[in-house]
Amino acid sequence: MHSRLRALSLVRALAHMHSRSRALSFARVRSHALSLTCTLAQVHSITPALSLTHTLSHEHSLSCALSHTSVHYHTSTLAHTHSLSRVHARTHSIT
Repeated sequence: MHSRLRALSLVRALAHMHSRSRALSFARVRSHALSLTCTLAQVHSITPALSLTHTLSHEHSLSCALSHTSVHYHTSTLAHTHSLSRVHARTHSIT
């Protein structure tokens, strides 16, 4: 039960992060992308089945936020997308 509550808490934190990310500078969004990757790994290590749908939603939100940044950062955006894809690959192998 404690693990489930911790996972839900992390998901809520992610939702708050994404609600603010579009207004942040690219540097801040990039920082959030790295934090998100780490946080998703935590969520999956606790309750992979619970977090999969939320993860898909949050990854989509992050992609939207990154796509609204300058085209000069396209390479960095792809790098973060690839990093998140690796997290998803691990999730699918767990669930």
